[in-house]
Amino acid sequence: MLFNTTEVRVRTGDVAKLDQIVAEAKLRELKAFLEQNKKAMTVQQQQLMMLLNQNEWLLPVAEPLNKVEVELLENSTSHPVLALQEQNVNIASSNIKVQQNTNKPDFSGRFFSQRVWGAKDPFTGFSVMASFPLFGTGAYRNKVRSQLLKKKYRKKRFPIKLNCFKPKELQQLLK
Repeated sequence: MLFNTTEVRVRTGDVAKLDQIVAEAKLRELKAFLEQNKKAMTVQQQQLMMLLNQNEWLLPVAEPLNKVEVELLENSTSHPVLALQEQNVNIASSNIKVQQNTNKPDFSGRFFSQRVWGAKDPFTGFSVMASFPLFGTGAYRNKVRSQLLKKKYRKKRFPIKLNCFKPKELQQLLK
């Protein structure tokens, strides 16, 4: 098409003969690429036939694809980025709970049985431990406040991103 257009423009005197030569060279180059791709496709098809142990060509249908009907949903949470943001909000909520639990008392116990220096009877016992945080209440409050602000920030960003995807999805579907 480019070659035909250039040929007409040369006949009318609109462009120089050099443009026609360039268009002809480009046409030959594209024809060579097309032929090369056909040969490569034949070789790949033969390899596929050999790998599948079949004696039939597996080529795509030579007709245009039909447009797939898509329904737009109001709730577009199926998008991976939106799911990731929702997960980040949930993680921020969990981090708040973790920080709140760091200032609570910790109780633990253990039971043990061990042989000491080759003795026949094992040394057994148990231990119970309780730890109470006495210092650092200001740091504790600041850590909880920090996690609350992170959650608030992530929640604030979430609806903005939700609205940003809808126009792009519509543009993609209308193409």
